[in-house]
Amino acid sequence: MKELYPLSGVVAIPQTPFDRRDRLDVDSLRRGVADRLAAGVDGLLYPVVASEVSRLTPPERRLATEAVLEQAGSAHVPVIVGASADDARTARSLAEFALDRGAAGVLVQAPVDLLHDEAATIAWFRSVCQAPIDLFVIQDLEWNGPGLPLSTIVRLFDELEPFRCIKVETVPAGSKYSAILAATDGRLNVAAGWALPYLIEALDRGIHVVTPGGLHWPIVEIVRRYRRGDRASARTLFERLLPILGWQNQHIDISNQFLKLLAVRQGVFAHAALRRPDVPFDAEHRRIADELIEDALGLHADIGWHPA
Repeated sequence: MKELYPLSGVVAIPQTPFDRRDRLDVDSLRRGVADRLAAGVDGLLYPVVASEVSRLTPPERRLATEAVLEQAGSAHVPVIVGASADDARTARSLAEFALDRGAAGVLVQAPVDLLHDEAATIAWFRSVCQAPIDLFVIQDLEWNGPGLPLSTIVRLFDELEPFRCIKVETVPAGSKYSAILAATDGRLNVAAGWALPYLIEALDRGIHVVTPGGLHWPIVEIVRRYRRGDRASARTLFERLLPILGWQNQHIDISNQFLKLLAVRQGVFAHAALRRPDVPFDAEHRRIADELIEDALGLHADIGWHPA
C-alpha cells in the first residue's frame, strides 16, 4: 500500500523572463530561482502554465529547464519538472529528458478532451508512465469546471505506482481537496494551485503543498505560521496578502504580468515582458497593479525580504 509522499510546504513556480527582443533571459531566470530559494521554499515546479510553458519553443523549454535543475540541484532543493504535452509520447520524452538531468519527479496535465473518459485517461497516463518515473504528479486543471472525476483519480492512484501527488486547479477546489484526501485515506499528496485566494481554507482542509507562481515570500511565511500551530497569525498575514492575490488571480495573464512587474521592482527581473498574452494589460490594470505592488513591497519588507 502506498504511503503519503513526503513533500510538504511551498513548491514554488519560477516565471519565465524574456528580454526586450523576446528572447529567453536566463540571467533573470536564475535570479528568480535564487529569490525563491532565499524565501525558503521546499521545492520548485517548472515549467508549467504560470511559466508560460505553452509559449516556449522546444529549445527554450529544454534550456530553461536545465538552468532551473542545475541551480536548484546545487542548493539540494527538489525540482518537479512540467512534462505536459498534447500527446503521451512527447510527454514521456519530456519526462525522460528531465529525469536524466536530475528532476525529482514530473508533472503532467490531464488532457482536457479526455477528462471525462476514464478508460482513455488511464490509458494515456499509463503510456506516459512507461518512462522510469519515481514521482508522478497529475495536474488536475479545468479553469471553469470540476476537472478529473474522483473515481478516475482513485483508479489512477490504485493502478499507477508512480502517481503520488495531484495538483488541483478546479472550480471549486476546496471540496475537491477534501474528497481526494478522504477517498485515498490521506495517502495521495494534494497540492493547491490556482485557488491561492482560499489558502487558509486549503490548509484547514489538510492539503500538503502550495504551488505559487509568485508572492512566495509571504506565502512561505503564512504556511510556516500555520504549520507551527499559529493559525491566527497566519490568517492575519494572509489577510494583508488577500487583496493582492484576489486582484491578480482574475486571469493567468494578469497574474503573470503583475508578478513580473513586482519582480522588476525588486531587481529580480530585468524586464516584465510577457509573450503573446491572450488578455491585454491596459492602463487601468497598470494603475491598480502599481498600487498593489507598493502594498506587496511593504509586506515583503515586514517579513524580512532581502535580495538573494
